[in-house]
Amino acid sequence: MIYGHKEIDFVIAIYACLLHKIPFIPVDNIYPKSRLDYICDMSKAKFIYHCQGSQFEKVTDDSIELSEKDLAYIIFTSGTTGQPKGSSNRKRSYFQFNEMDDISIKTVI
Repeated sequence: MIYGHKEIDFVIAIYACLLHKIPFIPVDNIYPKSRLDYICDMSKAKFIYHCQGSQFEKVTDDSIELSEKDLAYIIFTSGTTGQPKGSSNRKRSYFQFNEMDDISIKTVI
């Protein structure tokens, strides 16, 4: 889980996870700690990276096997009930978008 807000460390952490194909959950630190705790419990995250202090916090020792091997990241929304709900996004989608972006840039140049 990456915990931060509109700072360069937040963007770099997300980019590093995408480059190394490490699934992540971005969480904005403007939300209350209770939301972070809820998302952490729901997702079974092993670590939280705090961007402001550039520190990792170990949350659990539990071993988790991901059922979706193509997982890039999970984004949590507020949902209709007010409780955060996760939506998973695949690596394939990100890399296809990235390839399209490269093609369009080369076409323009």
